[in-house]
Amino acid sequence: MAASSKKGGTSRVAGPKVTHHELRLQQEAQRKADEQAVKAQKTAVRNTVEPEAYARMVDVENVNRNEDVIEATTVDQALAALDVTEEKEDRHPERRRKAAYLAFEERELDRLQQDKPGLKHSQYKDMIFKQWQKSRENPMNAVGTVTK
Repeated sequence: MAASSKKGGTSRVAGPKVTHHELRLQQEAQRKADEQAVKAQKTAVRNTVEPEAYARMVDVENVNRNEDVIEATTVDQALAALDVTEEKEDRHPERRRKAAYLAFEERELDRLQQDKPGLKHSQYKDMIFKQWQKSRENPMNAVGTVTK
């Protein structure tokens, strides 16, 4: 005999109750999932490129490596780029000054000791330094640099 309820009918096991609020939340979540799927599909379609268009995008020459092209953002840069003289402005002559002075001093010390024997070493050094101030070998005397 089947299990009977109080009134004589068969009993049914009912699932958990779902409220109207829970139904609305489930429907809202389903709607958002559907919208995201449609959006992803539109994005995938938009990101696809035809083979001809892709070939045009890929087959572009890289002008960054072209040395014939001159790019400048200011007038000074354009003039510097168009300058055809071999001698460029020395931007940091002070970096070479010490080495240049030592070579100059070594060369001039021998010459001064032969021309003016009997002086003290400090006197030779003073004379060499005065010559160095006026020398063309001094990078600070080069054209375009300002001496202080």
